[in-house]
Amino acid sequence: MPINDARINLRSARERVCEDGLGRCWEIGNISGEEALMDISKVTYFLNNYPSILGDEGAFRLGNCYVQLGDFLEAQRQYERSIVNMFGTRPFWKIAGQVDLLVDTCVLSGREDLLGDVLKELELYKKIPNKGNSALAMFAYGLTELLVPSGWDLSNSIKGLLKKPKWKITYAAGQVLQSITDGNSLGLNSTLPELLKAHEGSAKHGELRETAEGLICMQAMALAYAALKRKLKIEIENEYFSKGYLEFLLSRTA
Repeated sequence: MPINDARINLRSARERVCEDGLGRCWEIGNISGEEALMDISKVTYFLNNYPSILGDEGAFRLGNCYVQLGDFLEAQRQYERSIVNMFGTRPFWKIAGQVDLLVDTCVLSGREDLLGDVLKELELYKKIPNKGNSALAMFAYGLTELLVPSGWDLSNSIKGLLKKPKWKITYAAGQVLQSITDGNSLGLNSTLPELLKAHEGSAKHGELRETAEGLICMQAMALAYAALKRKLKIEIENEYFSKGYLEFLLSRTA
């Protein structure tokens, strides 16, 4: 889909389903009541006003929109479109120091075959002054280690994330990472909401208010994916989180 054609005409949301190619249909969680409600007009605004300057690398924002609309196949396609364009010579995520986007997008694209390439990028990233040891970097290293063990000490990530409680999102991510590492479903279901709450603050009142990055808490989704892969149970509902999309991804990689 060309960037400028990323527009949709909504039918009644109750009629929208997404067939996953395996003979199953996925209803929009927002409408079925299985997941918390998101303002559809806000989602479609971001979808219909995608800045062309963001190019293919930024297509994960469109993925967030389609997750909220329940079109999981298109969401996955947009995340994949984004991740394959994140390995260039000067990708935006590296310039901006948002290394978490690289890992989150790879996870949400379902392209586990690209995690090896992600690891190579992370090894290079560790050498960048003031960025390679940042909180977002600790998050990225820890999440990737959960999915493709490389010898990275997860305790380094957890300690790095928990040492600054005032940084609410990364601190909460550290708590979630600790719960997953411990195999603690109870702890996971008490810490994930804290991460989502911190994200909500940024999405409603902070830097993510005017961008589709705020529609989905990609950190929470990616961590939850790793938790589900480890057979932990997740029992939460939140407008910035779609367990349905994660189950969709897992069904396609099983």
